[in-house]
Amino acid sequence: MNYKVIRKNIDGIDVVYMQIPNLFTSYVGFHSLAGSYGENAQNSGVAHYLEHMFFKGTEIRSWEDIAREGSMLGGIQNACTGQYKVSYYLSGLPQDNFEGAVDLLSDMMLNSTLPQSEIDSERTVILEELKMRQDNHNSHFYGEIASRFHNSQTSSRILGTEETIGNMSYETLEKYYRTKYGRDNTILLIIGSMPETQVEDVCRKYLTHNNLSISTNYMIEPEIVPQWNLNEEFSRVGIQQTYICEHFRIPDIATRDINHEMFNEIYGGGMNSLLFREIREKQGLCYNIGTGDWLANGCSGVGIMRSGIDSSKVDQFRKAVDGVKNQIITNGFNKQDFLAGKNAILGEFCRTMQNPESMAMQIANFELFGVDFDFQADYDACRNVKLDNVNEYAKEFLTNMESNWAVMTPSS
Repeated sequence: MNYKVIRKNIDGIDVVYMQIPNLFTSYVGFHSLAGSYGENAQNSGVAHYLEHMFFKGTEIRSWEDIAREGSMLGGIQNACTGQYKVSYYLSGLPQDNFEGAVDLLSDMMLNSTLPQSEIDSERTVILEELKMRQDNHNSHFYGEIASRFHNSQTSSRILGTEETIGNMSYETLEKYYRTKYGRDNTILLIIGSMPETQVEDVCRKYLTHNNLSISTNYMIEPEIVPQWNLNEEFSRVGIQQTYICEHFRIPDIATRDINHEMFNEIYGGGMNSLLFREIREKQGLCYNIGTGDWLANGCSGVGIMRSGIDSSKVDQFRKAVDGVKNQIITNGFNKQDFLAGKNAILGEFCRTMQNPESMAMQIANFELFGVDFDFQADYDACRNVKLDNVNEYAKEFLTNMESNWAVMTPSS
């Protein structure tokens, strides 16, 4: 796997450049640990509101300029806010437009002016986004799970509430901007095949004498879920099936290894997973069922198993899930399931390596939490993984599994 990672610190901001020969496109993105975990009840939603405002004007660009330049650069411009990370990026860029992307994103990131008129007009936009999320039953379900199970930093809804959005002020946004975005918690991540010297020269041109200071981020609470072995049941008007989820501890991003990835894939990763075959294909209890990672930091992680079923079949569903777990604990995975899981992960890995945006999101998480990454070593680990090791991991994981269950039923 032919790539090189170059790191430079330019006036306090870490620049990470992943150079991949013969890559046709480039990726440029700022990532910062300025997500919603730094909020409180009074300013809930400020990180997400601020994400919108970064597109609303700088000292030298209007919102029209930002939108037009982003389009003219030929890439896909977007941003996203999570519990920990906020990202602003241009992906799929022609290599020739790399400098223009650094110029535009640096200006947005470092020099947003937060004009009052745009704060007022964006309020309606964000309220409509909130309603859209509230109307989505999956979003509501996961929001309820977080509010009931997660710690105080990750339990609130990222978009905020109608009240906090309605009260969002310039002063609140400005304070979060100036105290949560810092040189110490922000990286500029670049992926492409440009010469190393060109990348460094461009970054020095736009980052030198930047106005970021040191952030005042809260310490990240190490345990995302402070209590396990809980069962929560609640209802919602307008749904026809029961939403069900097992919410369980997984390794943090620093200690996760190929044995966990293999377990997750074979247990619930796709149509050939043991859960899918037993609960959908054999027992016909649901349309879809699967497992995945939800959230992780440098100390802990949370995974989920989720499905939608008939309300009368909750006990049968849980019994079926327990049956699959007991089968794995007793017999382990067979060679055929092992090989299918291994090739599924290798295929996903290869697709990720062909997609700079997918790579970038993984790299950003590692870099922001101070975790080393080596895609070649990860690929080799998957190619060389052993069935006995995966079975040993799976049996230990399921035997000591810590989880919470959540059920959302139709309201009568």
